[in-house]
Amino acid sequence: DPTFYRDAKGNEVDLILSRGQYKIAIEIKASTSPKINAGFHKACEVIKPNEKYVVAQVDGPFPGEHDTTITNLESFEIRKT
Repeated sequence: DPTFYRDAKGNEVDLILSRGQYKIAIEIKASTSPKINAGFHKACEVIKPNEKYVVAQVDGPFPGEHDTTITNLESFEIRKT
């Protein structure tokens, strides 16, 4: 079930994919050097996703801060099997 999250303070997640209790938070950036803003992390504290991703124009997947994977759309792969 796709949805998004935004609170009154502007903390947000662009896309949340859910199946039952399993949630994936996805932030979408147009940049080739994406910055993960604090609002994404604060929103994730509320929604408590199992996985966190930033999808951007980067060469391939690499780890970001707070257990967030930064990847391009072509390499996007959900960890849960």
